[in-house]
Amino acid sequence: MKYLKYIKVILPIAIIASLFIFQKSILRELSELSIKNQRTGVFNKYEDYDFTDGEKTFKASLLEIGAETCPSCRRMKKVIERIHDHYAGNLHVERINITKKEGLNKAKEFGLIMIPMQVLLNQKGELVYRHTGYISFDDLSEKIEQYIQH
Repeated sequence: MKYLKYIKVILPIAIIASLFIFQKSILRELSELSIKNQRTGVFNKYEDYDFTDGEKTFKASLLEIGAETCPSCRRMKKVIERIHDHYAGNLHVERINITKKEGLNKAKEFGLIMIPMQVLLNQKGELVYRHTGYISFDDLSEKIEQYIQH
C-alpha cells in the first residue's frame, strides 16, 4: 500500500521525462537531416530568390520565418524592420508566417525546426546562413555584410 504513493508520484514524472527525451531526439534527427540535406544540395538553390538576371537589384535575401503568436518572433520583428530599413535596395526581406498554409509549406523547404528562423540567401538564391531563435541586429548585420557590400 505504501508503494502506491510512490508510484503515483514517480509514474507522472517518468512519463513527462520520457516525453522530453523523445522530443529532443526527434528535434536532433530533424536537425541532422536538415544539415545532411544542405550538404547534398537539397536546400541549395531557391529559384524565387535568384536575382542574377539583371532585372532585380537585390544582392541577397533574408527570410524571417515565424508566427504572430510567438513571443520571440514578435521580438525579432523589430530587428527585421531595422534590417529592412538599413539595407533598403540591397536586401530583399520577406516575412513568412507559418500559421498560414502557404507560409508553412514554404518554411518546410528551408528545414524548419523551430521559430523564429532566419534564412539568408545570396544573390543566386543559394542558402548561405540559417539561424533559429532570436538574433540581435548587430549579429545579423554581421552575417549579411559578408554577402552585401555597400
